[in-house]
Amino acid sequence: MLKSNKKSLYILLLLLFFEIGYADYSAFSELKEQVALLQAKVDRVTESNALKTEGAVTGSGYPNISDPKNFYLFIEPMVMHAKVDGTTYAYTATGPANTSPIRADSRDVKFHWDWGLRTGVAYHFPKKDWTIEASYTWIETQGYTKASSNILGSVMPLKGVIHLGSGVQWASSSVSVNQDTILGVIKKSYFVSPTVSLTPYGGLKNSWINLKQWTQYFGGESLSNNVMHINDKNHFWGIGPSIGSGADFYLGKGFSFIGDFQLAFQYGLFRIEYDEAQSNLTSNRIKLEESRHQFAPNFEMNLGVKWGSYFNNNHNYFSFSAGYQMQYWFRMNQIINVLQANAQRYINIAEDISYVGFIMSAKLTF
Repeated sequence: MLKSNKKSLYILLLLLFFEIGYADYSAFSELKEQVALLQAKVDRVTESNALKTEGAVTGSGYPNISDPKNFYLFIEPMVMHAKVDGTTYAYTATGPANTSPIRADSRDVKFHWDWGLRTGVAYHFPKKDWTIEASYTWIETQGYTKASSNILGSVMPLKGVIHLGSGVQWASSSVSVNQDTILGVIKKSYFVSPTVSLTPYGGLKNSWINLKQWTQYFGGESLSNNVMHINDKNHFWGIGPSIGSGADFYLGKGFSFIGDFQLAFQYGLFRIEYDEAQSNLTSNRIKLEESRHQFAPNFEMNLGVKWGSYFNNNHNYFSFSAGYQMQYWFRMNQIINVLQANAQRYINIAEDISYVGFIMSAKLTF
């Protein structure tokens, strides 16, 4: 009887040992699975953001569409107003010409509002979450101003080498600017909070800017019924690195505030021409040409509002934005300013070109 009780006790202890061991193993396995799951969540920092992509701190800012082809296209019409420094061509003086004190207003060229266009295409690499984007920008604008004299005042020329000390009957000047720019960048868009994303980028910018000014002076004691023409040309080609960053602040319901700032350092070639002629004297003809290389930095800024939404069963994402744009090109106007008669000495004006206006953008991701 005693032996039977001992045998039962040993079996009971053995079963208890296995049960405890199995429980410890199960608890360890469950704990291991929980740690692995927690580690995966920590790695992803899983918190939903405005574009429904995983990750709140470093989550992708690229739309989370179904079966993505990883392309997007965009088109951006612009309405711009240009300002070209250094286009002053005359001043209108109150009272007789060449009498002191001189009280006068300078006259420069005023521009119209004109259309421009930007369009581009991009490809997104989902594994690395980088995007390559190429865009083309076209802006063409012109301006015209005229000044005339009367019995209470005179028009005094500020361009050319021919002496017109007594003033002219009228003066006019027109300016045209044509800009073509190709920009290629690599960018990365990511969330820094559930409602704010940044898109830093860098790349290469290539620009062509053609600036022309045509000035005329007519009448007065020196010219009588003749006209003096001055034709200025400033052609620029430049290429250089470009860096910038965009930002989106999501408001909800697909709306967001957007901003973008870009800075470029272009090194390029200026080809400058100056041509002056008087209608009645073929001998009064001056023609100067110059080529020079130099840096031409420029920057661009955009501020606006955007709306975006998924459609086609989340297979596509469409966004539309509208806002303010500014472009500034430093020392882009290098036209010649003659300082002495017979063109013995001259300088380059070295003034800036700027644009302000409105830009709209339609973007389709698929």
